[in-house]
Amino acid sequence: MIRALWSLPFLALTLFAQDGIRPANDLSADIDRWIEAAGKPGEAATDHEFCRRVHLDLLGRLPSAADARSFAADTAPGKRSTLINRLLEDARFAEFWSEVWVRTLVGFDLTSLFRQELDLHKLREWLQEQFSKNRSLDELAKELLTAGGELKDNGPVHFMLFYIKPMAREPIEASVAVARVFLGYRLQCAQCHDHPFDRWTQEDFWGWTAFLARTRQVTRNTFDGVRVTFGDRPRGELTRDGKEVAPRFLDGTAPPADAPSRREALAKWIVSQRQFARAMVNRVWAHCFGRGLVEPVDGFGGSNPGAPPELLEKLAETFKRSGFDFKALIRGIVRSRAYQRSSAGSPDGFAHQRVRPLHPVALFNALIHALNAEAFVKTEEFQKAKYLFLYVIQSLLGQQGGPDEARYQGNVQQALVFMNNKDFNNGLAAPTGLPAQIVREHRTAERRVEELFLALLGRPPSEAELKRHVEYARLRKSELPAFVDIAWVLMNTNEFFFNH
Repeated sequence: MIRALWSLPFLALTLFAQDGIRPANDLSADIDRWIEAAGKPGEAATDHEFCRRVHLDLLGRLPSAADARSFAADTAPGKRSTLINRLLEDARFAEFWSEVWVRTLVGFDLTSLFRQELDLHKLREWLQEQFSKNRSLDELAKELLTAGGELKDNGPVHFMLFYIKPMAREPIEASVAVARVFLGYRLQCAQCHDHPFDRWTQEDFWGWTAFLARTRQVTRNTFDGVRVTFGDRPRGELTRDGKEVAPRFLDGTAPPADAPSRREALAKWIVSQRQFARAMVNRVWAHCFGRGLVEPVDGFGGSNPGAPPELLEKLAETFKRSGFDFKALIRGIVRSRAYQRSSAGSPDGFAHQRVRPLHPVALFNALIHALNAEAFVKTEEFQKAKYLFLYVIQSLLGQQGGPDEARYQGNVQQALVFMNNKDFNNGLAAPTGLPAQIVREHRTAERRVEELFLALLGRPPSEAELKRHVEYARLRKSELPAFVDIAWVLMNTNEFFFNH
């Protein structure tokens, strides 16, 4: 098992009520009003489809066979809302979203593994703690932007530390990342010339970057060894063409003279902007729908208002009024009829859900689920190396680095690895694997096949599927290898690799 892991471093309201979809109100009502006004909406997702989708989007995990079965059998009219609320309070929610946010903040970059002072594991642990408390996103953003001091046991400092490298002359990477993550703006094109397609000028870019000109990593040799701190110097200016550049916000205004620090002034300005709420809403929307209201998610600009722009404005207003309540935002989106629609149909607009590749963390968790390796991955040893594993998974999904988590795509390499990797296949066939557990717990071939479908695809087999796989199992005398083969087949289908 361990070797296998290490080898992969407006429909009628009554209709919806009958299907268990909560009548929309508040934020959900805003979503459905705008989406349904844009065109004829699709059918509601089945209970099995919804259960799998919401588990993957909120927890980054497949539902267990027992959870999939019990949810489908539940006849309570509000069962979907009940499930959503339960998942939002599940400890794995904070764990998954901490991983999503590490990807959003810094992407995947193997070079970071060779920087001794940088610890993205600490950043992830800190983020998990914040999401478990449901800390407001504005407060979370401010701490990420202003964190400093000793690096030991200081999770938030590793975001800015990632971009402000020891030998960097100018904090360009950091200023670009701050605008991208928290405002959804791409400023990098204005570094050398005025932006050709947007309003940003070189003056905007360098005035924005000047906020971070005094932010540095400092290394000192002491009697106790090397001491590394991160923070802001009292002096130091960015220069261009021999002239000092004064910090300026993107609206052209200067920071207040009595601000405690430039970074604190920058953080306070960012979260006070309506654009901050727009950008955060758009990121969550893209995660839940596979496409942002503004696309790409960091592509806000005058020529890209969003579709429909009125919906984004309304959601941003509601999100800000909630005190930037992250769970309330997710709850409002996933309780909408729009989110709970079937993916069968045209992907244009949001009348149907999109079929989308699993997030790398969700795919990783799905593999762990198949190997029955949850206990191993919880060890401290594995957690510290998890970044490398997720880099490999992301590479298989067709993205080398980069922080845009909504853009993963499958490729031929992914298919070949999952079909042919000997160590993974041996892990699947091991006595500790999922097929072996199912064979031990269930006596009939029919029940074993049904359990594999529920565990790996989140649904029972059709009559034809059940007949075909049971016949195969009986040809193999219903021994473990037959069910390992069936599990292998299911795990190499698009239905397994995609959220739908």
